Amino acid sequence: MIKLLEIATQRFVENNCKQLPFSDNEESNIFLNDLVHYPHAYVLACLLERQIKSEKAWEIPYRICGLLGTCEMKELA
Repeated sequence: MIKLLEIATQRFVENNCKQLPFSDNEESNIFLNDLVHYPHAYVLACLLERQIKSEKAWEIPYRICGLLGTCEMKELA
């Protein structure tokens, strides 16, 4: 998980801290770009992207957090 967060942080630095477009949903993009508050969402999406299409993978953490009210790994477990 730490390596994925390091990669994400580097991508943000390379893009001058602009938001990266992960999906067509602007709210989802804001959520996924907030590594300080929701690092687990980014990691979850990275893992999902290996199994399903990117468009769906990057939406799932946002929807899960909305349904459950959390993206903390302890709560998801």
